[in-house]
Amino acid sequence: MKKTLSFSERTILPAGFIITLVTCVALLSFVSDKKIQHFCSNPGLSDKHLKYLSDQAVRSFPSENFAFLLDGFYQNTRLKNILLTSLREALQEKKRLDQAYKQGILVHAAADAAGLDAQQLSSIDSIVQDAIARGAMSGAQVFVARKGLIVYEKSFGHHDYSQQVPVTLTDLYDIASITKIAATTLAAMKLSEEKILDLDSPLGKYFKDTTIHYTHLKADTLTRVDTINFPHKTEALLLTSMPQSSFLNDSMLLVSKTIITPQIPETNIFRVPLRKLMAHQSGIDPTLPIIPYLLYVESYQRLLEKDYRLQLMASNKDEFFEDVWDIEQDVILQVREEIGIVDEIEPVFTFSRKMAFEHFYSRERIPGEAETAITTNMYLRRQFADSLYQAVKRVKVAEETQTQYTCLNMILLQMAMDSITGIHTDTYLKNEFFNPLGMKNTSYNPLQYFDQNRIIPTEEDRFWRSELIHGTVHDPSAAMLGGVAGNAGLFSTASDLGILGQMLLNGGTYNNRQYLKEETIEYFTQRQPDNHRGLGFDKPSQKGIHAADIHPTSFGHLGYTGGAIWIDPENEIVFVFLSNRIYPSASNNLLSTMEVRQKVHQVIYDAITDQHLQQLLKQKSQLTR
Repeated sequence: MKKTLSFSERTILPAGFIITLVTCVALLSFVSDKKIQHFCSNPGLSDKHLKYLSDQAVRSFPSENFAFLLDGFYQNTRLKNILLTSLREALQEKKRLDQAYKQGILVHAAADAAGLDAQQLSSIDSIVQDAIARGAMSGAQVFVARKGLIVYEKSFGHHDYSQQVPVTLTDLYDIASITKIAATTLAAMKLSEEKILDLDSPLGKYFKDTTIHYTHLKADTLTRVDTINFPHKTEALLLTSMPQSSFLNDSMLLVSKTIITPQIPETNIFRVPLRKLMAHQSGIDPTLPIIPYLLYVESYQRLLEKDYRLQLMASNKDEFFEDVWDIEQDVILQVREEIGIVDEIEPVFTFSRKMAFEHFYSRERIPGEAETAITTNMYLRRQFADSLYQAVKRVKVAEETQTQYTCLNMILLQMAMDSITGIHTDTYLKNEFFNPLGMKNTSYNPLQYFDQNRIIPTEEDRFWRSELIHGTVHDPSAAMLGGVAGNAGLFSTASDLGILGQMLLNGGTYNNRQYLKEETIEYFTQRQPDNHRGLGFDKPSQKGIHAADIHPTSFGHLGYTGGAIWIDPENEIVFVFLSNRIYPSASNNLLSTMEVRQKVHQVIYDAITDQHLQQLLKQKSQLTR
């Protein structure tokens, strides 16, 4: 995947520009003096040293830029020193870039060194600033690298619309579904190439407890019919009194038995191959069964009503009761009817949201009782965490599967991998990828490692958590799982994700270390049969949120909070965009309607100065439209 490039294709050399500029200044100086002086000896620089510098320069740069050095020196000592200093700096820069290229690490460089037009690339500024001014997001980070060179890396705006805290390059964003490739898929690739994870095995292979306790299933009637022969009719007469039996003739009795039994589904989550999970072709219901916990007030109401009705039945009361929920007064009223006439309306018991909250959650962590942190002020009680897992096992699976993007696929995959490794996903990823890659600002549950003022707030949640989500995961499913999940939960920066993208672009290596095999990356990032996706990765599509000129071999993913990452192996581009478009409300869709991410991404392709690549780009993008 990594290509061998000539130096002229990958060097930055601000020196190339500097030397050309100095040459022009020198020529102007000569014209003003109306003469051209030949080079003469320089006491401070030996001929041998001069020849060494010249030889190095000729190898690295077009010889015409340095031909005049071979004839002597200018009499103008100041100009001579500027020129030679620029040359030395240029050679040092060349050495730095060559070393970085050999190590496969990212380094900052001028845009032209990566074959990009700097002025064109700078138009990203105006696109992002306009989006912020129009309220698409309060701030953003943008990262662009080409050919291993970071050519654009900027932060914009503020943490929120109060404009008190500017966004910096090291501030952390909730990257939402980008977690699916930056964490879950990454771990799956590693375990797969180590032959620990088999993509064609069913999910149940990696779970110790696959027993499913079904509830609320539709009843199915099964009738069993059989015939019995009796040599003596008197013996058969003893059975004729049984229901569902009758004589067919003098010696044969027809017996039938009817059984009412729940209809057990033929398919379940444990029979689904892991490959289907990663390609989003599992047929599994799209969401974690958490609605009762999000609507905890209504759920608590139904529990109280059920308990009260059971009490009435136990007391053998014959009256007809109808319970009415008075939301305004937070009370359940009982309407008692006798002989069709409303006799009285009386309150049964008072009921408050606080009571409902405390039934399911706790405001503080209680060891052994409420340990799953949803926010810093909200912990799920243990019995409901256990109930949630049992509900996950009962999730429906369609018999005829088709491509349907769902978070539950990646949640189940992450649970399977936790079972395999014996350690939590966050620990595994830190040990295997994040720490050795130098991704210092990437983590689940970032409040355990970073100050809150370094984390970008996401949404003012008025529906469920009733607080500003700031430092804990926004996604409800991931939150119910304690902030570490296969679909979301990771916090990071554009720069850190740029490192991860470059490692994948390098064919699995970074800084002289092999993280993944090149063939593993190619296998997971290729388009799957009858699908526009890879395994875990998203691929370019006609309506995809990416540049129009993106190459078909590219791969990446989007994030609900306003992020995107795209890696283009053909053009050696890594692009990362992070924002908090859902602040203060997830109803803000301006980032999408304004096509901000698409426009910023397209600027990179418009800035490519390699003419042959531009032509190839246009041809291939037209084929995919």
